[in-house]
Amino acid sequence: MTTDILLDFPALSEEDVRAALEAWLATSPRWVPQDLMERIELRSWTTHRACSFALTSLVETREQLTAHRSHAGQAPNLPDPLAEATPLQLPVPETWSDTTHDFPCYSKGQVVECANCSGGGRHVCAACGGDGTVTRTRTVSSGIGENRTTRRESYTVTCSNCDGSGRVRCAVCVGTGELWAFPITRVGRRVLSSQGCYDRTALPDALLKRGEVEETLLAPGGLGPELDGFSPALRQRIVEDVEKQLQRQAGARLLVQRIDLRWLPVTELRYALASPLGKQRPAAPAQVTSAAKQPKPAAAGTSGILWLYGEERSVHAPELQTAPSWFVALVCVAALLLGIAILAGIVAISLAR
Repeated sequence: MTTDILLDFPALSEEDVRAALEAWLATSPRWVPQDLMERIELRSWTTHRACSFALTSLVETREQLTAHRSHAGQAPNLPDPLAEATPLQLPVPETWSDTTHDFPCYSKGQVVECANCSGGGRHVCAACGGDGTVTRTRTVSSGIGENRTTRRESYTVTCSNCDGSGRVRCAVCVGTGELWAFPITRVGRRVLSSQGCYDRTALPDALLKRGEVEETLLAPGGLGPELDGFSPALRQRIVEDVEKQLQRQAGARLLVQRIDLRWLPVTELRYALASPLGKQRPAAPAQVTSAAKQPKPAAAGTSGILWLYGEERSVHAPELQTAPSWFVALVCVAALLLGIAILAGIVAISLAR
C-alpha cells in the first residue's frame, strides 16, 4: 500500500459544500437557524482521509508442567504427541478463538512415590477412620398402649467401604504406591482485540467508525512491512496499540495479526455566521486553504467549525445546534418549580403525620 492517509485531497468546491449544507437543512436539524444559508459565510475548508481500524492479534503462551499417571512397574505404553527431535509446531487456524491444549511427553517421565498414600498403595479408610466398623443409630420401641416408649440406641456394623480392614486401595496410584511423572507442554492461545481511530481534526471518533470495512491486512508474525505505506503518525498509533495488546498477555508470542481498515473522507470547514439583526455586509469570495494557512478574520456575529464526512457528506455541526438561551432559561425555571413542588409535597406529608 502506498497511499498516505494524511495527504490533502482536492478540496470540495463552494457549490459542493453549499449543496451538502442545504441537504442537511432539509432534514430539519434541531435548533439550526432556518436562514442559515443566507447568513453563513464559508471562509476556508480542507479535505483529507481519516481512518478507523480494528486490530486483532492471535498470541500464544507455553507453560511447562508436570502430570502423573499410575505406574504398574513400567512406563506407560502410550505414544508421545510431541516429537522429541523437533519443536512443537501448531498450525494457525482460519477461525481464531481462545484455546488451551496439553501435550504430554511420556517418554521423558520417571517413577516417583505416590504422595497420596506415601508409597504404601493403601491408606486409612475415610469412612471408618481405620477402625473397620462404623457406628449407627436406630429407634427401639417397648411396651404397648399408653406404656409404649421409644429410645435411640447405637450399634456398630462392619464398614462396607473397606470390608472391615480399615484401609482402602489408593485411588491415585491404583494400589501400586508409585506414579509415573512426566512433563507436559500447555499451549494457550488468546485473541486480543482493540479499536482505534486516527484523524487530525476534532471530529468525534464515533462518526469515524461508520461504514463497511474497506481493507483487511493479514500479517503472520505481526504487522511490519504492511504499514510502510501509512503515514508515520498512523503507523505509530497502530504500533502503540500492538504493544498495549501484548502487555495484556505477558510472555505471549505473537502468531498473526489482522487489521481491518475503514477510510473516511473528512472536510473541516471554517465559517462565519452573520448576525440576524441589522444589515449584513456583502459576503467575500470563499477561499480554499490548507490547515497550515491562517483564515481571514471572521465576519461580524459568530464563527465556528463544522465537518462534512463520508461519501454521502453528512454534516456534524455542534456549534450550530446549540439550544438558544431562552430555551435553557425555560428548562431551568421548570426544574426549579418542580423542585419546589416536590419539597412542598414532602413538607405537607410530614405535617399530616
